Amino acid sequence: MKRDRVVVLVYVAVYSALFIVLDYAARFLGSMPNGGSLGLGSLAILTAAYHLGWKNGVLVGLISIPLQYLVSGFWFTPTWPIIGFVLDYVIPFGVYGLAPLFPDWKRVKVGVIVTNLIRLASHIVVGALLWNVPWWGSVTYNAGYMIPTLILGVVLMPLILSRLPKKTL
Repeated sequence: MKRDRVVVLVYVAVYSALFIVLDYAARFLGSMPNGGSLGLGSLAILTAAYHLGWKNGVLVGLISIPLQYLVSGFWFTPTWPIIGFVLDYVIPFGVYGLAPLFPDWKRVKVGVIVTNLIRLASHIVVGALLWNVPWWGSVTYNAGYMIPTLILGVVLMPLILSRLPKKTL
């Protein structure tokens, strides 16, 4: 029993590290001027969720938040409302862990679509309410990188998951 916990802990660490590598690599593909880029790191969280289960997937998503701060050098400040932090980071990255809770439709991982749409909605709300961007502007800006992230996830996740061992932990 202890061995299984250690194996899962190692996988959580590996997926968290993979998130950082992919997130960092995405910056070379380009970033939006006010934040946001192609969500390559989301592939690591989604893979962890489907491989290790939703609880460990949420854990990897939440671990990714402080890791992003450490790598990017961006730090939370007291002037930034906590609701902005929750809407910009906790919900968008934590929700990816819930992807396996949604049923699949044929070969389509519905959880990938739903979690990306929830992340998009969260970013739209924070853009409109916290940053005072008009709603249409927030939709346009955030969809610019979230729609490609969604498409990337829908295309790559079935391929990635087909390469994982069939035995679940």
